[in-house]
Amino acid sequence: MPRPYRLSPEVRARRADPEVRAKMSAARKAAWADPEVRAKMSAAIQAAFADPEVRAKMSAASKAALADPEVRAKMSAATKAQWADPEVRAKMSAARKAAWADPEMRAKMSAAIQAAFADPEKNPLAGLTPDQRRIYNKLRAHGLGRIEALAEARREVRPSSREVA
Repeated sequence: MPRPYRLSPEVRARRADPEVRAKMSAARKAAWADPEVRAKMSAAIQAAFADPEVRAKMSAASKAALADPEVRAKMSAATKAQWADPEVRAKMSAARKAAWADPEMRAKMSAAIQAAFADPEKNPLAGLTPDQRRIYNKLRAHGLGRIEALAEARREVRPSSREVA
């Protein structure tokens, strides 16, 4: 599907000029500072994302881009560079700490984590009986891998020494 418009090389060159980019940035920031413009744009974005066709199209484009090793390498390098900056790390840390300080968010996340932990599809250990869990823990303590210990614990629940006697 062709794009509805293509920028001429002259327009692309003009947009690459730092001075022009700074003016464009200032204009966008000023527009977003206006509550009326912000509400209108937010509504338009939300409406677009509510459309299943738009979501499917964006999902397909994202998956196609992420399937390209060059795109993934570029994203990885950018992320690593960003997180290498102590200022960015401090800002993100502060944001996470502030979010977790909110009791409502903390309760919501706690409930989600507990639900995932209790779901056998998300946490294979959730489906084990107490006896199977003891066997699993012993096997792990003796150095058996996670998957092997889980398979062995599920295979058979050995009777305890009290039951044998």
